[in-house]
Amino acid sequence: LAGIDQTALGAFAEVKLGGDGLEVAMVLDNTTSMSMDGRLPALKSASESFVDSLMDIEKAGAYVRIGIVPFAQYVNVGLSRRNGTWLDVADDYDQAYSYPSMTYPDYRRYDCVSVPEVVDGVPTGAMRESCKEDYGVGVEGPLVTGSYPVKWSGCVGSRIDPKDEEIDTPSNRYPGMMGTTCVSELVDLTDDVAKLKSSIDGMIANGETYIPQGLLWGWNMLDHQQPLTTAKTKAAIEHMGGTKALVLMSDGTITLRAWGKDHWSSANETDRAIADGKMETLCKNIKKDGIVIYTVSFMITDAATKSRMQACASDPSKSFDAGNAASLAQAFDGIASSLAALRLSK
Repeated sequence: LAGIDQTALGAFAEVKLGGDGLEVAMVLDNTTSMSMDGRLPALKSASESFVDSLMDIEKAGAYVRIGIVPFAQYVNVGLSRRNGTWLDVADDYDQAYSYPSMTYPDYRRYDCVSVPEVVDGVPTGAMRESCKEDYGVGVEGPLVTGSYPVKWSGCVGSRIDPKDEEIDTPSNRYPGMMGTTCVSELVDLTDDVAKLKSSIDGMIANGETYIPQGLLWGWNMLDHQQPLTTAKTKAAIEHMGGTKALVLMSDGTITLRAWGKDHWSSANETDRAIADGKMETLCKNIKKDGIVIYTVSFMITDAATKSRMQACASDPSKSFDAGNAASLAQAFDGIASSLAALRLSK
C-alpha cells in the first residue's frame, strides 16, 4: 500500500563460550607409578594444553578460573595455610630416640621365587625376587641415641569417618600430617596462566594412590567456604549461566585406605572395598552438589578400576580411557571442548 515491496531485515545472535562462568579443579594423580613409561611428562603436556584451551574462553570475555590438586597418599595444602582455623597441625619439634642396636647373625632368606614387579598397584612388566625371611635370634649391642627433626611439610590427612566424605565448614578440623612428605602444593582457583603452568611443570611422582583425598580437595576448591575460599558461590555461578567442573585423572587402582587420619596400605580385600566405597560416595556427593565430573583413566588395565572411574563421571560421555600419551592429550582436549561448548545466549 505504501509502494514498498521489499525491505532488509537483520538478525543478531551472540555466541558465548562455555556460558558466562567456569571454575575447574584439575585433580591429578602424582603417585610413584606416574614416573613409569613417560606418564608424568605426558600428563604435564596434556594439562598445559588444557589450561591454554580454557584460557581462550576467558579471552572471549567469560569468567574462567582453574585450580590444580596433585594427589597421592596425601594432598599438600601448603605451609602458608599452617595457621588456618580449619587445620589442626602441631609445631615442628625434635624427636629424641634411644634403642639398643641389634644384629642377627643367623638371618637367612629362603624359598625365593620370581614374581611380577608392581609399583603403586601398577605392573611394571619386570620381575623381582620374593623371599621368605628368618631373622633368628637377635644379639643386642650398644645403645643408639640421638634426635631427629619432625616437621610439617603441608600434607593433610583425613578427618574421621564420615567427615572424610563431606566439605562442611569444619568445626572438625583437617589433620596436618607431621614428619612426612607429599606431592606438590595445590594451586587454588586462578586465571594466572604462568602460575598454573609452573605448578604443572613442578609436579613430581611420589607416594601411593588414595583417590578419595584428591576428590575431597577438588570439591573443597570448588566451594566458596573454608578451607579454600576463592570459588564463587554456587548461586553466583548459576546466575552467570556458568559451570563448576572437576577433572579427575588417575593411572591406577586405590592402594590405600584411611585408618583414622592416616592412609595406609593393606592387602586386605575388605580394606580395599572400604576405600573404593569412599571414592564412590564422594563422587555421588560432588555430583549432588551440582558439580560436573570428568574422569580420565590413563594406562589403566584393571577392568574394575576403569568401571569405577566411569561411574564417577557425570555421564559416560564424560569418562575417557587413555592408553598412551597421544590419547591422554586427546582426552584433555575433548574435556576442554566439552567445557567450551558453543551456545546461543541471545
